[in-house]
Amino acid sequence: MRHQCNMFVLMDDCMYDKKVLKSLAMRDLFMNGRHMHVTFCNAMQYVMDMGPDLRTQVDYVFAFKENILCNKNKMWKYFFGMFEKFDDFQRVMDRCTDNYGILVLNNTSPTNKLEECIYWYRARADLPDFRMAGWAPAASGGSPSG
Repeated sequence: MRHQCNMFVLMDDCMYDKKVLKSLAMRDLFMNGRHMHVTFCNAMQYVMDMGPDLRTQVDYVFAFKENILCNKNKMWKYFFGMFEKFDDFQRVMDRCTDNYGILVLNNTSPTNKLEECIYWYRARADLPDFRMAGWAPAASGGSPSG
């Protein structure tokens, strides 16, 4: 029996070794993470490094600007297929990702209506300093290693 916990796992640019996503632990995280109360975020530069078996497990896709037409086509084909035509997807993606915007796909939506599963986001540039998790030594000017 598995122990339930609430956890956030962030992997940022860790796909240099394609075997990472093929490991048993990673497959377990993709396929069963939600049942273990694990939120998993995988920030990667080339989404095709993730096989189709794992791509179908993704709840949210955050797509940034992409200049390479072939890569855009793959994103449309494998994630944003609710757009009937590639040209429509490309026009929306280009517009939404201009000036550091993000195109967001919500795969948890119970419908394929574009207005209920496709969003865009642009962060404010003037955010105050923040930390993603508590780091007690930071308050006293220390470092995590002591």
